[in-house]
Amino acid sequence: MTDTPAPKTDRLAKIFARINMSELPAMSAHVQELLSLSSGDRRSNYQLLSEIILRDFSLTNKVLQFANSAYYSHGNSVNTVSSAVAVLGFETIRELAVGIALFDDFVQAGVEKDEIAQLLTRSFLSALLARDIAGSRDLLVNEEEAFICALLHRLGKIIACIYLPAQYKEIIRKKERGITEDAAAAAVLDGITFPDLGQEVAKFWNMTTNVIESMVISPDIFKEGAEYQKNLLMIVDFANRFVDAICNTIEIETLMEDYGYSLAVDEEEAVEMLERGINVSEEIFSSIRSGLATLDLRNKLEKVLALPTDDSPIPQPEQQHSPSPSSARKALNSDKSSPRNLNEYIKELTSMLLEKFSLENFFSLMLDALYDGIGFARVVLAMPIDINGRKKVVGRLARGDIEKPDKFSFILDGKDITARCYLECRIIALSGNTPKAFPVNLNKLVRDRIVYLFPVAVHKKTIAVIYLDRLQDEKKLTKSEANSIKLLTNFMVQAIKKSYRK
Repeated sequence: MTDTPAPKTDRLAKIFARINMSELPAMSAHVQELLSLSSGDRRSNYQLLSEIILRDFSLTNKVLQFANSAYYSHGNSVNTVSSAVAVLGFETIRELAVGIALFDDFVQAGVEKDEIAQLLTRSFLSALLARDIAGSRDLLVNEEEAFICALLHRLGKIIACIYLPAQYKEIIRKKERGITEDAAAAAVLDGITFPDLGQEVAKFWNMTTNVIESMVISPDIFKEGAEYQKNLLMIVDFANRFVDAICNTIEIETLMEDYGYSLAVDEEEAVEMLERGINVSEEIFSSIRSGLATLDLRNKLEKVLALPTDDSPIPQPEQQHSPSPSSARKALNSDKSSPRNLNEYIKELTSMLLEKFSLENFFSLMLDALYDGIGFARVVLAMPIDINGRKKVVGRLARGDIEKPDKFSFILDGKDITARCYLECRIIALSGNTPKAFPVNLNKLVRDRIVYLFPVAVHKKTIAVIYLDRLQDEKKLTKSEANSIKLLTNFMVQAIKKSYRK
């Protein structure tokens, strides 16, 4: 008769019993108290949060350092914990305090200081990246929950490193011989993987369902989960995989293709967020400073990205005008004569990015998506050219009732709104009737229109401007439409970068 496998909780207890631990590791009182607080009763809990932090001098000092960092402060000086809570909000300070208190517990408990520092560094940078994505995208995911879930995503691996150092080393040795991490951990830990271990400890600590489930990311969750949970887990998975890819010097193009559309983020934005997290983290934690030094993250960023230089020539499509759907779109969709919705265009653009494509066809389809997928009266893609040593931005492709694309043009040494959009990489929304806002040559084009200008940047350098307009009495641009335009410009950036690599 085959023995029935013991439940994971029983096997987990046996594993800890082997190293003379009578129970799972206890969470410090600070962390337990911080996690138990909610923002429901504002006055009492805000005061209690300040009191918990103030009991620990090290925690107080680090919270204030973070609150005054460029990442959070925006120039506002914060001198007390209560003012930090008032300025930055209850949840922001609570999440910082939880992260800092947990880190202090882990660092003090472990023996393998370098390994722990690297794991904690990865976890904290992933948490900051997840928080940034949740806060800057229209996904309705709570920033603080994204932070905590991403921070604790590797909890099982951290626990094993600290409390099971011999077994952890054996798992790493097996992994280095080509075995997957899950298979190596299961072989050493009696069928238990790092995520299993993390989930059991999180249950012991009475953590939330979302925190527990975020430790094991299954593709089925993205297909079947509720919208909020699905978006939360996508952010957590992406943030941790992105940081891991950078740390392990793994190419990130596939990762961006998997998540770029769903999260409306491109690799340049993700890198900027990660760099911001690195800058603020190394100012506060000595453990993270040593982890960053060992991981050599900044140099690895350069190696993984291999972005084009500012002086690289920008590929230009052939100039064409197509007031009706483009020839590329007709060829790809000969059986469709009526306008399609935006999601259809996005799917087709995503498919193009995964295969071989010409920039001309890609840009043409992108303009179709803006023109009839979102709905604008006129759309122009304009790029810079040099005319007798003078830099000018000129329309290359257009949709709508524009006689020729190059009717939209402006000089870059001007002080008008179009030049500012390009030079300052700023999104502009303005009435075409605003006095002296536009170059004289555009006055007729923009009259009685609401004009939107979206810059397109590669490697922090503006390389194009997308002009969009609607009649004054038509609906104004919604937040959802603006996010869709940003997503399409991100697709354009990915397409240009792929052409560079070729």
